[in-house]
Parts: sequence; structure tokens; C-alpha cells
Amino acid sequence: MEKQERLPSGLPIEGKTLGVIESPRLERGALKLIDIATSTMANIAPAMSFYFSFALIAGLAGIGSPLTIVMAIVAIALLGNTLAEFSKSIPSTGSFITFIGKTFGPVMAVTTTIVVSIGYIIAMASVIAISGGWTQRIIQVYFGINVPWQLLTLIFVVIVYFLMVRGVHLSTRWAGYFFLLEMIVLVLVSVVALVTHAGNLSLAPFNPANISGGLAGFGLGFPVAVYMFVGWGKFRGACRGDRRSAQQRSQSHLREHPADGPLLPAVLVLHHRRL
Repeated sequence: MEKQERLPSGLPIEGKTLGVIESPRLERGALKLIDIATSTMANIAPAMSFYFSFALIAGLAGIGSPLTIVMAIVAIALLGNTLAEFSKSIPSTGSFITFIGKTFGPVMAVTTTIVVSIGYIIAMASVIAISGGWTQRIIQVYFGINVPWQLLTLIFVVIVYFLMVRGVHLSTRWAGYFFLLEMIVLVLVSVVALVTHAGNLSLAPFNPANISGGLAGFGLGFPVAVYMFVGWGKFRGACRGDRRSAQQRSQSHLREHPADGPLLPAVLVLHHRRL
């Protein structure tokens, strides 16, 4: 006689073998801290942040706009330290939704999730379209060939999809490669511009008195400067990949790679300073 198996609830299931169903998740230690840090900085996209933000910041804060960037860096660093302390008690995967839910309740958390998701869909759609549009413009200007941006965008989407389905290691590695290329271009352009106009350099952009409109101008430019660092939060949450706290892993990473911490902020200030 075939033996009956029972569910935890006590209901019999004849001739069935129950198996444990596990939800797919990222394995512990699948990504090293340097991988997480690199993908996070790539997610911030410093070149695109500069392209879309600096003109507005300069229009609001004037000559003192680089000082606005410096203050935004300080604010992000303080917020990051605070969230790292929060993560010691409340596990988070890099989103603020966990803390919003704990503070304001599940309704506000779900509402925020929906709004953020819609925002990311719109933002990513624009980024995908821009990638094809900029490439079309570059090919047209430098090679005299007109390739439809829709076709280029589709090609980029296929390439990115291929990298994603091949696994997190490959996609993260290529994100790091493109981020490295982006940083090299930013640094080279900034250094060349500063050297070319070395005779006109001064510390005037870092003088608070040169912020247009004083405190009001700073208040208008500061939120835009903070917006340039959108995407950094995932590094803080991802640091909880093992039993050590986020703060411990961050400190360990900075000891092993001391240049990584100030690298991106320094490049952004340098790039703003050259203008």
C-alpha cells in the first residue's frame, strides 16, 4: 500500500513527493565589494549627471556652483553614514522603502514603491532613447553616415539584455568597464581644460560670497546638486551581503582601496571647476 504523505496542515497527498520550493536570490558572496562599488558609481552615471544638471546649477548658484557640489557631497556622505547605522538594525537591500515602511507604515511604503517604480521606468526609457540618439549624432557628425536612432537603440537593448541574462558577474564587469571609460574621458577633458586655461584659474568658485542670490541661490542649486548622486544607495544596502555590518565592510573596502571613496566626488568637482 502506497504510503501517504502529509502537508504541515495535516492534509494527505497520495503518491506525491513534496519538495522544498525556494525563491531565486543572489547567492551570498556572489559579488565582491569592489564589484558593488563600481556598479553603484556606474549607476550614478557622472557624465550624464553633469550633462543634465550643471547648466541648471550654474544658472541658480552662479560662479559658486562648484561649492554647491561640495556641500552636496558632504550631505550625501552624512546621509550614507546614517543609513549604514540604520542597516545594522533593519536589514535593507539598498532601497529606502524599508525605512519608510518602518516609519510611516505599509501604505506609505507601497505608495512610495509604486511612485519610484514608475519614475524609474520613465527615466530608463529616456536613457535608452538618448543612447541611440547620441550615437546617431556622433556617427553623423564624425563619419557623415545617418543611422536611425531607433535601430541603434534596439541594438543597445539587445546587447544589454544579453549581458543581463548571462549573469550578474558578466553584466557587473561590463558596467565597470564602461564606467572606467567614462571616468577616463571626464578626467582627461577636465585636465586638458584646466591646463589650457591655467592663467584664469582662481579660488573664486569656492567663495560663498560668489553664490548668486546668496543663501537663496544656494538653496535652489543644492537640491539639483544632490540629485546628481541618485543611485548611490544601493552600495550601502548591498554591503549587507555577509554577517559583517555595512559600516565594517565599507571601512574594510576603504582601507584596501583608499582612492575609491573620494574618487567620484573629486572628479565631479574637477569637472565643474573647469567650467
